[in-house]
Amino acid sequence: MGIKVKSTGDFKNIENYILKHKESMFTEEQIVQIAEKSLELFKKNTPSKSGMTANSWSYEIKKVKGEYVIDMHNSNIQNGMNIAILVDSGHALYNGGWVSGAHYIDQTIEEIFKYVDKMK
Repeated sequence: MGIKVKSTGDFKNIENYILKHKESMFTEEQIVQIAEKSLELFKKNTPSKSGMTANSWSYEIKKVKGEYVIDMHNSNIQNGMNIAILVDSGHALYNGGWVSGAHYIDQTIEEIFKYVDKMK
């Protein structure tokens, strides 16, 4: 009684095809366009009183094992804390109060994904 499933072979051909063609998904020029759009969206979506955190965004493009990686950075660090993260997540105040997070980072990432989807 019962069900038996037997298979032979493997997925080596499809794996090789994907590995061979994954670099061609986006050109280097498109990767730069994605990075620039990401920078624009992070600056636009960062809540701002002084503009310091919004204007502290930058990016770095790396190629790791044949894949492009876009690292977004925010250089507004005060007292060892990244202000962009505090604005996004929320933070305690010295007097015991709490500032709620703006949750803009996930929103920005969603906008970037939509932009990238339109490029395909």
